[in-house]
Amino acid sequence: MPSEITLKKSDYFLDTDGSKTYNSPSFDKPLYLHIINMNVGGKTKVGFCAEHGKQLGNTLIGKKWGNPEPVTNSFIKMMIGYYYCMTDAKYMTDAYKAKFGSQLWTDQNMIRYHNAWIQALCWRALGQGAAIPSDAEGQRVAIAKELMYIANAKNGTSYSDIYTDKYGTTTFYEKGCKVIDNPDCWPDVDVTLYHYIGGNATSPDGKKHYTNDNTQAIMVATPRGEQPLMITKLLSRRLTPAIPLRDFPVLPSLLRWLALMTPASP
Repeated sequence: MPSEITLKKSDYFLDTDGSKTYNSPSFDKPLYLHIINMNVGGKTKVGFCAEHGKQLGNTLIGKKWGNPEPVTNSFIKMMIGYYYCMTDAKYMTDAYKAKFGSQLWTDQNMIRYHNAWIQALCWRALGQGAAIPSDAEGQRVAIAKELMYIANAKNGTSYSDIYTDKYGTTTFYEKGCKVIDNPDCWPDVDVTLYHYIGGNATSPDGKKHYTNDNTQAIMVATPRGEQPLMITKLLSRRLTPAIPLRDFPVLPSLLRWLALMTPASP
């Protein structure tokens, strides 16, 4: 992962009642629906906020986040991998296709809501809001409840029982089971947290003032096996680097592949 990333776009969306929020059972205040796009080494990736209650906005487009830290929390990695799998065909695994077909979330309005409940779960896994249980059953229930409340926000419904209320053909609890009980279906991702280092900024209306201390840290993920842009360009040009491959920030699997592709000396 690069040492710095920049904000490409931060979109906030209206809820069904115009409030741009949904009421999560795990937080004492409504949560805003938003999707964050970050420029990560020349690629656009969806990011997830890491500090509930801090600020973010399009005033910061082009500003930098840095000081990267690896995120090792397995629940966060699974949930972001799940989101990537369901929103981008190139991250959909063979295991998922074999079990569930190849249906993606394609409706942008629906993706906004899915992003919101996964964001809430990531915050909780980071110790913000109600804690995520460490056991699988508790995690099934946590996912089911967030899904139920986001469904109520999206559709104006009043679902209240994750075990009996159905969304489509399955209960919310069954949807939680799908995520937790099929870890092989979600891509294995490396998640990195970046801190805002872009300095002071003020929104055009003068209402928001951003600093390095009050601006959200952002998490982005790279599915394992995804080639860094630098290496992709080298391969497309059929160039042989003049410096040792160990000096390139590449994955071990790619190094092994390159070694196999290098012709033996006569």
